[in-house]
Amino acid sequence: MTRWRFWIGVAAGFLLLLWLLNDILLPFVVAVDVVMAMCALLAGGSLLGFTGVLIAVPVAAVVGVVARHLMGRYHASSFYRGSPTG
Repeated sequence: MTRWRFWIGVAAGFLLLLWLLNDILLPFVVAVDVVMAMCALLAGGSLLGFTGVLIAVPVAAVVGVVARHLMGRYHASSFYRGSPTG
């Protein structure tokens, strides 16, 4: 009977951790989409192993911030608006 309680506790802890990761940590703290985080974890794990898994989400967050900044600058440029230069 205690074996079942242990596995129920493990499953409850896993579900709680999954909920915290998907609904609280990634969208608000790290600002990384869940799909982007999973892709980053898979890529980091396949490229650098366990170390890649550890640094995958922070690197994905930095890449996302830089990409949003560059897209904002591009949308504000005269090239995007079609204004004549010169």
